[in-house]
Amino acid sequence: YQCDWSSDVCSSDLLDTPGSAQDVALSGHYALVADFHSGLQVIDVANPADPKIVGSWETRGYAEGVSVDGSHALVSMGNVGLEVVDISDPTHPRGLSTVDLPGEVTSTVAYGDTVYAASGYRGIQVVDLSDPTHPRVEGEINAQGEVVGLFQRGNVLYSANSSSGISMYSLMNAASPKLLAVFDTRGSAVNVFATVDAAYVADREEGLDIIKLHP
Repeated sequence: YQCDWSSDVCSSDLLDTPGSAQDVALSGHYALVADFHSGLQVIDVANPADPKIVGSWETRGYAEGVSVDGSHALVSMGNVGLEVVDISDPTHPRGLSTVDLPGEVTSTVAYGDTVYAASGYRGIQVVDLSDPTHPRVEGEINAQGEVVGLFQRGNVLYSANSSSGISMYSLMNAASPKLLAVFDTRGSAVNVFATVDAAYVADREEGLDIIKLHP
């Protein structure tokens, strides 16, 4: 596939995964793909023109989302919960543990030894990952609406809450985040990315909502 953007020429390369790719995260020169019914796929993208699947792990549930925490992949599995996969050897990923969580887990972020999981109408689940072989649920953040996306920058956690906009939490106490602000977007917030002075919200039918942040 080729595209021409003004005077620049770009190209893309396609690797057909065995399942249905839902999400992707990067770890070094490896792309980790949540491949739904085909679990976690590890793809070597050192040469983007020739990507290769070098490892895979059959997750306990359908892999809907993935994030990276050091040598671990955190795989979101909808109503099955969260699976922690050791990717220290990308060619031989192996499951370390699973933790059952309420709601529909679609997204995770890690902050130190704590993982936050977007759990739909069950808010945000707070999981202690200090021992990756025995993750432990520490608590639950009751959020407005359906939490479907998370983003962390510094000591602030952002959540996309579907028809209830976005929320911001302080992570000064990682085990018990404190609500800082709520912003009701015009559409249905499904994901959020933040810089030091703005939050960028994928707002479904309303497009991109840019929210200015003030110190």
